[in-house]
Amino acid sequence: MSSIGIEETDAKNKINSELYSALMIKQDEQKVIELCRKVPDHSLCVFTIYDDTVLHVAAYTKKSDLVMKLLDELPDQSLDKMTRQNKAGNTILHETASSNHALPVADKLFRKAPGLLGMRNNNGGTALLRAAHNGKIEIFNFLAGKNF
Repeated sequence: MSSIGIEETDAKNKINSELYSALMIKQDEQKVIELCRKVPDHSLCVFTIYDDTVLHVAAYTKKSDLVMKLLDELPDQSLDKMTRQNKAGNTILHETASSNHALPVADKLFRKAPGLLGMRNNNGGTALLRAAHNGKIEIFNFLAGKNF
């Protein structure tokens, strides 16, 4: 591996570590936003060994306000990457469907990337099924009301 490749890997690992620390340990939303502005894929950058994006983790950990801010800042050229799936095949909408408090997030995700609604994870489940499985009636009803 060339020294340039090593430097790039080191830089990526450093930013991933900083993102994880800001999001999960320090819970510093402003720092997360600042770090996302520094990477090409913004909040859609993959930063865990499970191929989670910043938005996946923020949605899964029920940080709805942060998810809304990150979605607002997402560059238009990144919208096609909103359908990224992690190693379990889950999309950002799958992660959002595990919380009734995330209805505004689900609505914004649906408006930006309506194709998320029909996407299946590695077990064949949709976000609608995940909401049902987790007993999240409000988000289930919201998603069920959308047309596939």
